[in-house]
Amino acid sequence: GYPKLELWLKIVGIPDDAIKEILDEGLTFSDLLHMEEEKLTSHLRQLDCSELEIRTLLTAFKNLKICTGK
Repeated sequence: GYPKLELWLKIVGIPDDAIKEILDEGLTFSDLLHMEEEKLTSHLRQLDCSELEIRTLLTAFKNLKICTGK
């Protein structure tokens, strides 16, 4: 299974307010991992995440996909 979404988002530096919104929307780790990069970026911008926070999350997901072959 995937790591706990809330913990993963905290580790990569997503702000608590944005994490709460994502969890309230019922999105799962898998949903975010498989979301198109542009869609995820736009979604995170709507939640007031900084470009650095967004880039960090996208990089973490890319690395995870490489490691897991997904």
